[in-house]
Amino acid sequence: MIWRAGLVAFVLGLAGGLVGVWAGLQLSGGQVPPDGSLHQFVHHDLDLSSEQEAQIEALEAEFTRRRQVLEDDMAEARHELGVALMQTGHMTPEVEAQARAFHEAMGRLQIETLNHIVDMRETLTPEQRERFDARLTQALDAGN
Repeated sequence: MIWRAGLVAFVLGLAGGLVGVWAGLQLSGGQVPPDGSLHQFVHHDLDLSSEQEAQIEALEAEFTRRRQVLEDDMAEARHELGVALMQTGHMTPEVEAQARAFHEAMGRLQIETLNHIVDMRETLTPEQRERFDARLTQALDAGN
């Protein structure tokens, strides 16, 4: 019985840690470049017009709302995974199904984050897009 509790604690701790790292990377637009985040770059380095700033702020407010819903879905899926694992103490079809549900929730958040990046990009001038694309590529390649 003690080994089961230890196993559950280990799996939940590992899952929580991985989710935290993953969420941090998603919120920064991918890997954080050494000299700042994509968010900081957009707001401080692209010389946005007041109209662009207002558009991006509106996009960010909506993304924040949607992201919270998706993060809540992830938390629920993580909880259900823990419950399934605690009930059996080993891998079962139910545990595997809950693990897939958790990964699907993470995937929905990742897709929403990518949609947000594309939406922000659409507000930029061609010159700003070129700089944004270079920075995004840098952010996504930082882990290689």
